[in-house]
Formats: sequence, structure tokens, C-alpha cells
Amino acid sequence: MTRTLSSVLVLASVLHLSCAEATDGQVPTYQELRAQFASPNHARWGEVPLWWWEGDRMTKERVTWQLETLCRAGVKSICPIQRSPGRCDPQSFSPEWWDMLVLVHQECQRLGMTLWAYDQVGYGHYGWLEKAAAKARDPRTKRIQFLTADGSPQE
Repeated sequence: MTRTLSSVLVLASVLHLSCAEATDGQVPTYQELRAQFASPNHARWGEVPLWWWEGDRMTKERVTWQLETLCRAGVKSICPIQRSPGRCDPQSFSPEWWDMLVLVHQECQRLGMTLWAYDQVGYGHYGWLEKAAAKARDPRTKRIQFLTADGSPQE
């Protein structure tokens, strides 16, 4: 419990500092804006790829290797995401998952990358995927086929 709470506080601090930087209260001059457009901070204003945490188990070594590979390819920001939280390893929001997120934050700082938080788990399919995956009861499931039929009860 304490470990999870600590991880939540770290994440909240990161998000707070990110927001504080974005709204420092000063209105930039035209010349400052022009300079920023001429040489933008791509970590802040560029593309942010969604980094899927599904499939193979996420380990410290794998996270470090993936982030270093992305950094070498010119990626400046990342956003970890789980399409189906029940199929992630480690399980989403478990103490091990929070530890992994803290590691990702540390690695991003080391590599000069920014970390975005995705807060819409389940968005777009409103939970049906998690329910179907839970029924499959096999984390290696790659395909779930749904069958429907139209008709009336009298037929």
C-alpha cells in the first residue's frame, strides 16, 4: 500500500510539474513566439507515439532497451498505453506496474525524453474488450470472434 501510494505521488508530482511548466503565467512576446516556432521543442510539441504495454512481459531490461532504441531513432516523447489492462504483464496499476512507470520516468529523464500519461483506459470500446478477454482466460489469446444473428423470437 505504501509503495503504491509513493508511486502515485511520484506520478502526480511529474504531472503537476509538467503542467506548471506549461502555464508559468507569463505571456510570450511576438519575438519569443517566433523563435519558438523557428526552433520548436519537439519533446513538448512534436509527435508523441503511443507505446503499447501489451504482449510480452515488461521487464526493466526490456523497458531500458526499448527507450534507448526509441531515443536513438529520434523519438523525444513517449506515452505508455494499455488497450486491455487485464492483459498487461505486469497487471495495470499493480505495485509492479507502478514501479515500472517510475523506472520509465527515470529512464526518460536520463535520455532527455518526456513522458506522457494516458488516462483513457478502455476509451473507444467502453470495456467490452476487457470483458471478452477476461472470458477467454488465456493471456496468449490473439483473436476473439463474436457472432451475432438477426431474427425474431417467433422464428
